[in-house]
Amino acid sequence: MSPAASSGSFPSEKDLRQAEYFSNRLLKNEKILRKWAKSKDIGALRLYDRDIPEVPLAVDLYRGEVGGEEAPALVIALYERPYEKDEAEEAAWLGLMAGAAAEGIRAMVWQRFILPEMTVFQAKNAYGHGYPWSIPGADEGVDYTPSRFPCALEYSHKHISVVQTLRAPNGLDIAEKAAEGIRKVFTNLDKIDAERIEAIVKAKK
Repeated sequence: MSPAASSGSFPSEKDLRQAEYFSNRLLKNEKILRKWAKSKDIGALRLYDRDIPEVPLAVDLYRGEVGGEEAPALVIALYERPYEKDEAEEAAWLGLMAGAAAEGIRAMVWQRFILPEMTVFQAKNAYGHGYPWSIPGADEGVDYTPSRFPCALEYSHKHISVVQTLRAPNGLDIAEKAAEGIRKVFTNLDKIDAERIEAIVKAKK
């Protein structure tokens, strides 16, 4: 039996403790690096790199703007563990950590815009001094004009993304409730007060 094997329910007290430590560390690191990155005009940061041995993740923060609004994105990667972990359990654990990261740092879903629209790509300056585009040969023939990616633009403007709700440990019952809610919205579009919703969202910011 691997060290990760467990017959208990998810999330366990250990999982929740890891999520709390992980979220706190992200908040601390982001607070420390924020002013420095802004002063150096750096749009991409490694916020977390296996800082906590029990949470073997790498977290990169990409800052950008779309339509004048700040639109940062978090990219989370899992390092290979020194032991095997059940795939379903791993997926549930990653979902929990992703939720902790979202709670710790305000980040919008990146599919609201395509990557070429991000300030990082438009300015071609992710890590300061123009890197990685300033590397000889890296910028040859590179054009991030959004109109060159019509399919990606159409998708980002028209899609609906439901991710966290459908992840383990949530089951079919939750998926059915989500589907019911989506159907309810789209069968009552004429009754939606868009201006009121916009006002509520702005008031919460």
